[in-house]
Amino acid sequence: MFKPPLKDKTYFFGGCNGCVECCKYPFIPLVLDDFKFVHEYFPIVFAYINKELRVLILLSDGEKCRYLKDGICSIYENRPPSCKMYPISPFFGSLLLDYSCPCVGDMGAFLIRNGEVGESNYHERVDDFEEKLAATSEFLVHAEPNLKNIGSFKDIQLFVLGGDLDEYAEFVDMHRRSLSFLGF
Repeated sequence: MFKPPLKDKTYFFGGCNGCVECCKYPFIPLVLDDFKFVHEYFPIVFAYINKELRVLILLSDGEKCRYLKDGICSIYENRPPSCKMYPISPFFGSLLLDYSCPCVGDMGAFLIRNGEVGESNYHERVDDFEEKLAATSEFLVHAEPNLKNIGSFKDIQLFVLGGDLDEYAEFVDMHRRSLSFLGF
């Protein structure tokens, strides 16, 4: 369960040690800057989460990530920002910690304290996150009228862009290339 970390408490991360629980999450929210890190490995889709349009990567088939081989990530050096940062997430405006992660505790590498993320879980995604979130929200305003429903997964309706958005051509191109994982 993702919740804000307690202030003035230092959290540590003992490493994955063969644990693959987080590799089962089907969706992970994105900001526009994330497209460059994920489009070559995962499909980028759109969905309404709590009645708000979000851009997501389809990380797994609901059972496990497609890149998990014998309990090891086969794209470890190229994994998405959210995987690199796990069990921390800058989820839509604030840093959250997944308290259900069995590797969070009092031992291991420095993870997080008072909004400072440890080196082993840091990703540039957290830098200027509010601005990245605002840019993504603006993109979604333009994308929404151009969405095409492609069906559902885990009871969530999924959408892809059906039209062009000239001012966001770079991101539209990455989105479209990512759809090859869905057979488009």
